[in-house]
Amino acid sequence: MKKNLTILFLLFMLLLTSCGKPEAPAATPAPAPEAPPAPPPKTASLLVAGDNLIHSTVYRTALQYGNGERYNFVPMYKYVREYIENADIAYINQETPLGGVELELSNYPMFNSPREVADALVEVGFDVVSHANNHILDRGERGIQNTIDTWRAHPGITLIGVYENQEDRDAIRVTETNGIKFAWLAYTYSTNGISLPQGSPYIVPDLDAEVMADEIWRAKRMSDFVIVIIHWGNENSFTPSAQQREYAQLVSDAGADVILGSHPHVIQPIEYVGDTLVIYSLGNLFRRRMKP
Repeated sequence: MKKNLTILFLLFMLLLTSCGKPEAPAATPAPAPEAPPAPPPKTASLLVAGDNLIHSTVYRTALQYGNGERYNFVPMYKYVREYIENADIAYINQETPLGGVELELSNYPMFNSPREVADALVEVGFDVVSHANNHILDRGERGIQNTIDTWRAHPGITLIGVYENQEDRDAIRVTETNGIKFAWLAYTYSTNGISLPQGSPYIVPDLDAEVMADEIWRAKRMSDFVIVIIHWGNENSFTPSAQQREYAQLVSDAGADVILGSHPHVIQPIEYVGDTLVIYSLGNLFRRRMKP
């Protein structure tokens, strides 16, 4: 009996020696923390409209809409109003100065339009308005000041392309929509041979390559997107001119994201120049309307 117990004890000791100490169970690794979900992309819709060219037939029609007592342009936009209102940002080139009746309304070739044009553009939903075009000096400095004063009565509008002084010009306009910042710059190829008097504080930006490159550089550091408005090209031509292509390349090289062109009064191609989307001409929003 003792002999059998001794043999069993020896076998047990051999098993312990060969197996060693029993290992502790492995620790369960902690689960890796989940990465936070990526934020949804920021988006904004941009609607752009071409030349708002107010011939005499247009403002006479507006007077009829106002029953002969006031200029009411709102009904003229009824077919596009829905699109304008539904856009996050809506831009338009206001082709004529808004000097008002006190400067005498006029038609081509020296335009002057009722101030009520601004009321209509605001009511139908535009947000950004450019006056950098060849007709902004048609009523001289008084026309410029009246135009600026007209838009000042609508603080929700971002006005570009005409400035009261250098300080005003240096203050690059930046708007923010849905958390996205847009910088706006505007230039014109000409003012139809009309110059501001020497010493005038007013500024209408022309196509100066060095100035444009510097302003685009500054605008990029203030915004997510830089939009450049250029009044250029040949009237009634469906093909971009050599000057348009030259400046499109310059603006692209400077780092702008979008170029919106006006002046030809017809639609021109849309293409990328480098990384810049270029609409060479937006055409006209409307030009003539004979009767309500």
